[in-house]
Amino acid sequence: NNWLISVSCTSATSCIAVGTYMDTSGNSKPFIATLVGMTWSAQAVPLPQGASGPYAFLDGISCPTASFCTATGSYQDAFLNNHGLIATFANGAWTAQKAPEPPGFVGAGILPQVTCPSVSVCVAVGLYIDTSSHFYPLIETWNGSAWTALPAPLPANAGNAPDFQQLTAVSCASPVSCVATGFYQDSTLNDWGLIETLQGGTWAATTAPQPANSDAANQGTALYDVSCPTPAFCLTGGTYRAMGSATLGMVDTLSNGRWSSAAVPVPSNAATTSGFSYARAVGCYSPVACVTAGWYNDASTNRQGFLDTWTGAQGYWLDASDGGIFTYPNNTFYGSTGALKLNKPMVGMAATPDGQGYWLVASDGGIFSYGDALFHGSRGGQSLNKPIVGMAATPDGGGYWLVASDGGIFTYGDAGFYGSRGGQPLNKPIVGLAATADGKGYWLVASDGGIFSYGDATFYGSTGSLTLNKPVVGMAATPTGLGYWLVASDGGIFNYGDAAFYGSTGSIVLNKPVVGMAGSPSGKGYWLVASDGGIFNYGDAPFQGSAGALHLNAPVVGMAGG
Repeated sequence: NNWLISVSCTSATSCIAVGTYMDTSGNSKPFIATLVGMTWSAQAVPLPQGASGPYAFLDGISCPTASFCTATGSYQDAFLNNHGLIATFANGAWTAQKAPEPPGFVGAGILPQVTCPSVSVCVAVGLYIDTSSHFYPLIETWNGSAWTALPAPLPANAGNAPDFQQLTAVSCASPVSCVATGFYQDSTLNDWGLIETLQGGTWAATTAPQPANSDAANQGTALYDVSCPTPAFCLTGGTYRAMGSATLGMVDTLSNGRWSSAAVPVPSNAATTSGFSYARAVGCYSPVACVTAGWYNDASTNRQGFLDTWTGAQGYWLDASDGGIFTYPNNTFYGSTGALKLNKPMVGMAATPDGQGYWLVASDGGIFSYGDALFHGSRGGQSLNKPIVGMAATPDGGGYWLVASDGGIFTYGDAGFYGSRGGQPLNKPIVGLAATADGKGYWLVASDGGIFSYGDATFYGSTGSLTLNKPVVGMAATPTGLGYWLVASDGGIFNYGDAAFYGSTGSIVLNKPVVGMAGSPSGKGYWLVASDGGIFNYGDAPFQGSAGALHLNAPVVGMAGG
């Protein structure tokens, strides 16, 4: 009666799996299987003092580095009360502790999943029972030195006497951006999907949306897993009760700042009446690469497994100084100013979060919007101290920032003002900006690679004190907002924070200078674009075409990925 249920790998030759084994006395005990190189080994896990009951297990494991891991689960004391179990690997050894317990806890705690975006930040989720024998969802957080228990907030329609409710999964795209999922009950004991979101240091509860054919009067919804490759994108898996009492698998997706819901596709031999399907696990490498796994009943009520794959398009737009737009490979063309007479040349562009539109910006701050990119305002026709050199969109697409070469910032829509360099001396002019993942801050970059950070944008480094072969012409932030790349006109790349180096054209003779860059959806690659529309791709950013062999009416000045 032995099993492994969760695994975390920091490399192809370093993994840890956790689960339960039965000892010779018939007691269930937690154990850990470790891969080092090509060899697996197993060891029992130490238990906290007082763990004398017959049942203990580990359910979740997260290893941000090969030298630090956290595993979670549950154990029983001598009175058969359950307590949350936290096992930590640090300094070459495993130690175990009883999870902190909220006020009113009476001896039932389970922590089925944990995630650690860094060695100083971990989040575990599960449930506890209060003094009235009601089950409530639980959040445990690690700050690098201690764990803290937090009863999870609940939506307004939650009941006061639930039979059973809990959090089952958690995913953190960064140390400050997490989503946990599970289910809760209303006053009539109907089950609703539960989404908990950590933003700005505070957890907030949301009722999970359901597909259009859900049975509103007979709720039976739960979410079992979640994966957030970036702060702006998450995918969950679970079940809901459809009209006709069928229980079907569902996925909820966070994109463009909103949650949406859909039934999971199942194979053609699935039962068409009184069906059953269940989306149990999800995993996303990036916002354009996800897998959902689960099971369903076929027409003979046999249970079958299914895998659903989501592959979004990875492409990019190029923007010329006359506002001409070039789309690759199948990114939609929504319009351009290529045939218009402009007061000033275009200097950049930004795409909407869903890739269904884009904005172009001219050096006088004029804004041209296409597709689902809404016009929120511009500087066109107004006096500027210095010309506009770039723009960035907010994560939800509800606004944008413009930046001038003197570092002046202009905000529109829901883009907040967090500071600027306008009116202050600069060694070199500003050439671009990038926004943080939550839109609560931004970085400005100068042509010498100097970085100016505002709001929650952290300074990770710059080339401001270095002698450069060529000036910096732009930057891009990682999806986590914990790092950025700078690109010079010779294609040299300078990486800071969690932005990894994947390659550059710094040692290559170019036909035309590089004028901009964009990161891939996963943050594990990037594209560079030259003024002739030539594209250079690195990491997991695929080459989808270029204008390098075309005769252009005007030079390319920037690009946007989508």
